[in-house]
Amino acid sequence: MLTQILAVGLGGMTGASLRFLAKSLPALTSSALGHTLAVNLTGSLAIGIMWVILARLNASPIWSLLLITGLLGGYTTCSAFALDCLVLISRGEWGTALAYWSATAIGSPAACALGWWITSRIIKF
Repeated sequence: MLTQILAVGLGGMTGASLRFLAKSLPALTSSALGHTLAVNLTGSLAIGIMWVILARLNASPIWSLLLITGLLGGYTTCSAFALDCLVLISRGEWGTALAYWSATAIGSPAACALGWWITSRIIKF
């Protein structure tokens, strides 16, 4: 159990640090919503890719804990997404909140599926 906790913790620390660094990218600094959406979409894409790679390698479950639960779970920002939606609603920006929620709720699973689909066709073993 300690090994699993350490794997998730190490991955989560790294993922959260990468999310923090993503804020400094010029294309993402103009909007907090754009930043959160970009992180969620790229993280979801990466989860789809990693899922296929780990399955094809028949990797030990510890790798899933490190890379998917920890790293990519720490990188993506569902809690920040939820807060962003509530802040928009509290400001009366219902249209923006609905558009943002829709883009994230549809885009993140779609990005994950795209990562899975592309990677499962590229990696054949």
